[in-house]
Amino acid sequence: MRTVLFVVALLLVLSSGAMAQSKMEALGLRGPVKVVVEVVVKESLVSYSFSKDGKIEVKVSSMVGRDVYMNKYDGLERIYVGGRIENGSEEKDFYTEYDEEKKEYHVWNCDGEEKKKQLFVYGKLDEQGRPETVIIAGSMSDQMKNTYDSRGNLVVRESREGTESKVVSKTEHQYGEKNQLARTRYLRWDDPSKSMQLTDEVVYHYDQDGYLVRVERIRFEAGKEKETKEDRRYEYIFFDSYGNWTKRFCYEDGKELLEERSISYYGEGFDLFQEVLGFAKLRIMNKGAVR
Repeated sequence: MRTVLFVVALLLVLSSGAMAQSKMEALGLRGPVKVVVEVVVKESLVSYSFSKDGKIEVKVSSMVGRDVYMNKYDGLERIYVGGRIENGSEEKDFYTEYDEEKKEYHVWNCDGEEKKKQLFVYGKLDEQGRPETVIIAGSMSDQMKNTYDSRGNLVVRESREGTESKVVSKTEHQYGEKNQLARTRYLRWDDPSKSMQLTDEVVYHYDQDGYLVRVERIRFEAGKEKETKEDRRYEYIFFDSYGNWTKRFCYEDGKELLEERSISYYGEGFDLFQEVLGFAKLRIMNKGAVR
């Protein structure tokens, strides 16, 4: 089960690097951000470390009572090392090699260091170095194929199966004028006698200043809208001098969650990222909870 979940998570991580939106844009960050830490009180913590030119370098994440995970990214914001922080030290789970000349990549399971142990995922890169195909090792007939728009955004991801490489599911992304993700549609092809059916749709709503204010997920049956499965709304409380939010409430399923951000910027002396690593290691060693 752990292997299956690992592969699924890995596919999602690889695909996230396929977006033309930088992580900075996706998070709606403004200014020379160096590190941002987001905490959902009593639930989770995630931090991002950025280079001076605004590209993600390291991500650290954890749910309450779970492992602390760390991913590292290259200059194209592609993940190349992923692992966990255990007993106060980093344990690598996988390592990605990108071959720009052959336009291909290979993801290897690691033995705790950057040493190849087992091939998990591989595929082709497009001319911009983004994953174009994603193939699980040992399953030549099952793969994913990515398609991009003129701005470089991932717009379609197809899951294909069988020797004829038939499309069995598809994810479609739509973007607004400000290049913000506006809509995601999920389609499946379960009945060979019928066309592909829309199963879910996620719609993102922003205010006039570009802040995310609502996310709704709508479920479909036989291609027709059935119900709103999720409806998440955000209320912003505090912002810093750059216009980045530092505190907001999330309302979903009758629950109110407090989300807080700590942000450090280039030009400041405080090293927030080292504080995050220290906190993460302490949490694991003491089995504490995010407060």
